Amino acid sequence: GCLRLIFTNNEKDKLVRDVLSHHVIWRVISPFKSFRQGMKTLGVLEKIQSYPEAFWSILGPKPEKLTAKTLCDIFVINFSTEESNSKLLEVKVTEFWMNYLTDAEDGKTVASLEEILTFATGTDCIPPVGFDPAPVIEFLNGKFPVGSSATNCLGLPMTSTYKEFKEAMDFAISAV
Repeated sequence: GCLRLIFTNNEKDKLVRDVLSHHVIWRVISPFKSFRQGMKTLGVLEKIQSYPEAFWSILGPKPEKLTAKTLCDIFVINFSTEESNSKLLEVKVTEFWMNYLTDAEDGKTVASLEEILTFATGTDCIPPVGFDPAPVIEFLNGKFPVGSSATNCLGLPMTSTYKEFKEAMDFAISAV
């Protein structure tokens, strides 16, 4: 339970967080630990951890195979305002991004689609419940892309050619 006097909206948000935490985490932690211990006793937990792909059909849906289209669709692109001079270059870089994803899918880049997703979000597959926050693409004046798994943000370099873009992406992603 949670007993808290509410005087401001901020305190209301803390109360909601506490109640959700209690119902979603603390209420189920004891049964979950018991279930986990039972699986350890039988040796099943170790097998699941060693061979997760063998248990997907039993424990849940297998993560879908990433495609260039899927990866392109999950990112929200933050363009500059319509009046901005940068908008034209951002549209060009967006085309580079889509070409890079297609090349990655075809095996023509150093990075795989999973490595690109990991660079931007910290995970190599799309979670069943989606991302929170949604992955975002921003545009940088630097030479190399920047990925932030804390904010699911991918900063793309503003290059003038696809060759420069591809080299920068390959270098940055392979360096991680």
